Amino acid sequence: MNTTTERLTYLGLLPFIAALIMTSHTISIGDITGTMLFINYSAIILCFVTGALWGQSSHHKNTRHSAALILTNIWALAACMCLLASGIYAQVLAITLLSIGFLHILFLELKIKNVHGTDSYYTMRKRISYMVIACHLIMLLLLVKIID
Repeated sequence: MNTTTERLTYLGLLPFIAALIMTSHTISIGDITGTMLFINYSAIILCFVTGALWGQSSHHKNTRHSAALILTNIWALAACMCLLASGIYAQVLAITLLSIGFLHILFLELKIKNVHGTDSYYTMRKRISYMVIACHLIMLLLLVKIID
């Protein structure tokens, strides 16, 4: 796998981590809260990942790829809806939905493995997805702490 791809993939964790730090220390940048940054970035990345999988699946004609085309569109639309979350409970729901989206897209991608994907690519995809989902769980814990 290309080292630039791998580096960029892992650097993509930095906005999640920054948003977690902002939330845990109640830091805002203007009107942008850590939670707002987290949800917006998460939705953008989920749309990016679903778009990449959609692109891979659009070149195949079997049933698994057809299902992937539909499911990636559903997750991209759900991610966009999460951008509308305002209020703590809506944000908790949005972060929960986004984390489920990342997990489902990972499982979907692993199920329909592209013939051009390498073992190192799929290892990286699993690793980064689990890290992103862990960030979502940490954000949920921070929000539960705020609610109490």
